[in-house]
Amino acid sequence: MRLIFTLMVILGLTSPQAHPAQPFGHYTSIVWDKSDDPHAEGYAVILHQENSVIFGDFLYAPGSIDITRSKLFDLKIEKNRIEFKTKASCCREFSKETEIDGRPSRDYFIFQGIFKNNHLIGSLEHRNGYQPEAHVKPEIIKLRRTSESGDLMSFKRWQNSSPPPADW
Repeated sequence: MRLIFTLMVILGLTSPQAHPAQPFGHYTSIVWDKSDDPHAEGYAVILHQENSVIFGDFLYAPGSIDITRSKLFDLKIEKNRIEFKTKASCCREFSKETEIDGRPSRDYFIFQGIFKNNHLIGSLEHRNGYQPEAHVKPEIIKLRRTSESGDLMSFKRWQNSSPPPADW
């Protein structure tokens, strides 16, 4: 039996140090109004860890019934500091440059912050992906840690779970 396990390690089919994915943290400020037509507002960050890899998703609730979920990229965590970027299309936008039916929004988020006392606190920039260099005033957000772990998944399953970040 030990010989079979050793061969599996050599072939890369398993690892003696492998650890299944674990929740790293679920932070949220999303609140639902209590009307007959419920709408959600706020943000959430769901982080998982598998071995030394930390990965996750960003949720954005702009005040509608839909909550947009997007993958984090350029994620860096050092000690109590965190930064990441994400891209999503949260709605349709209408302007002089668009056709009559509008175009999908390009929502580009950049976050820099810290983990502090069961919160994720930091600066969030919400840029227009059609004009990513336009200056925007960052919003200071505070997300509280919850006991939820979200849909716990392996790194491989997370990679294949939804489209990669937009290429715009």
